[in-house]
Amino acid sequence: MIVIRLHRNHESLFEGYVHSAGVAFIVARSPILDVGSPCALALARESLDGCERDHPNCVSLSALEDPLLPTRLVDCTDPEHPHIAITPPGKRAKYLALSYVWGEDQPFKTTKANVADYTRGIDISFLLPTIRDAIHVTHALKFQLLWIDTLCIIQDSFEDKVIELSNMHNIYRYASLTIVAGSAAKVSEGFLQERPPLGRYMTDNTFVPDVILPFICPQRQLSVRDSEDKYHSPTPPSTIGRISISQSHAYHWSGGTHGYTHAQGPIHLRAWCLQEYFLPARLLVFSPHTLEFHCRETMRGVNKPFYQPHMTLYEMRFLSNLLFSAGQPQGAGEHRPEGSYADVLRAWTFTVMDYNRRSISYPSDKLVACGAVAALFQSVLRSDYLAGLWRSHLLQGLLWRKVLKERYFTRPAAYRAPSWSWAAVDGLVWMAPSADPDQEAVVEVVRCEVTLKTPKLPFGEVTDGFLVLRTALIRLQNLHGNGAQQSWSACCFTDDGFEVVMSSQLRWDVQIDCEDDADRVLKVWAVPLLRDREGFESHGLLVTLESDRSRSHSGANVYRRVGMFDCTIHDFDILGWEKNLRLTEIEIV
Repeated sequence: MIVIRLHRNHESLFEGYVHSAGVAFIVARSPILDVGSPCALALARESLDGCERDHPNCVSLSALEDPLLPTRLVDCTDPEHPHIAITPPGKRAKYLALSYVWGEDQPFKTTKANVADYTRGIDISFLLPTIRDAIHVTHALKFQLLWIDTLCIIQDSFEDKVIELSNMHNIYRYASLTIVAGSAAKVSEGFLQERPPLGRYMTDNTFVPDVILPFICPQRQLSVRDSEDKYHSPTPPSTIGRISISQSHAYHWSGGTHGYTHAQGPIHLRAWCLQEYFLPARLLVFSPHTLEFHCRETMRGVNKPFYQPHMTLYEMRFLSNLLFSAGQPQGAGEHRPEGSYADVLRAWTFTVMDYNRRSISYPSDKLVACGAVAALFQSVLRSDYLAGLWRSHLLQGLLWRKVLKERYFTRPAAYRAPSWSWAAVDGLVWMAPSADPDQEAVVEVVRCEVTLKTPKLPFGEVTDGFLVLRTALIRLQNLHGNGAQQSWSACCFTDDGFEVVMSSQLRWDVQIDCEDDADRVLKVWAVPLLRDREGFESHGLLVTLESDRSRSHSGANVYRRVGMFDCTIHDFDILGWEKNLRLTEIEIV
């Protein structure tokens, strides 16, 4: 491939691709803009066929035979007259799924009153554009069946929602392809509109228009058989093609560069869409700028354009293949294969961080909307799921914190999760990507339980939860400033009853979760959880007394989380100070 590059400070800013006759000589292509055209969808089908034929990793991680079908599917045999197909038990076949942003109510969703009518036929004019577009794409790709939540779940039936939500991880995982309406912020927008060129705007974080130049195609010698059965090579006339000079990076005012990213696309901002993005084996992404094909081996534009999306951390499909392979790693224990379990835990922490930057319409859906992903992880981790945390990794999981110290979390008005779970707050969450082998526990977990709202949804809503610890309890007092300041003194008791006050020997890096707690909580205790083996640093929770004592499950004093801390020793003479502290049993709700 011939590529034209323009460089500045060793950064590649423009790279070239060609059109028309020049394609035979320079093989990079323009991004597809008419994403709904027959040509574009035919190329998308080629991408799918190529993956199924040429990607052994994708094939090995897919179902060995046609999967069991979901309860209901949309039959797209006649895209102008779709209907709901009720699946006979045990039936297997290929199907597609749709991932999209609702963004608004859908008046013609499936309900108890119309489900029977919809099995006979659905008036296509009643359906909103995104749903119509998905039916059209399914038919164009030569598939018959499509799963769409609004039509395949009875929306006013709690019982049906429970059944379908409990199977969501299988629905998306075993779809032959998931159509991603990545450009539509709401279901009434549709996603098959022709895309604008990447260079439509000349502002920060965007791109300038392509520059199109003529390109003289080199002459090719062709072997031609004449009337005397002899071969000769005539010289054909030169042809003129077109070459485009296309920007691959944009400069930021600070002097750095960045590539194009579709992180601003609405599909990457909604909580429900996370599991629909990570679980499928293959995605056909109708992004804001072009048409993309994603699988376990590649993420690129359909028709192999020069343009490639620059993937941010949250767009990369970073879930370990261990989650999708038939041979699962062993559970937590000494016989676990080196690295495998840690890789899955690392993927979970990135998933939680990605999930918590997304918005959700109904606060009570916080745990439900990532339940399908949690179910997949649980099949590998083989650990109890505790409102967003894993029992096998509990102490490390408890140490979630704010991404930015100065930006507080918020809490929903209604109860959603125990205070020690990240699901209890809204805001950007940071978690350590893996357990530190140099850390050791300084606390004993006595008991940890959650109460599910619906036992049939083990990864769904909870109505209660508590954590009982046997631990040192260290009273912290702020010396000056508000609750987010770092100047604190510590008061605690040793095993033999002596009171110890430490202010200059320890540096407390304290993070209060919510602004209300920073302003109103007067009594705060530190609960050490982990420390490094040399004893210089420790990490733990900040708690305050829970006003409702009736919430106790163990008879111990009841506390709630209000933050977390990192503590560093400044005086070598007090190394191992946590080991001499009096232990007490507390309950955190």
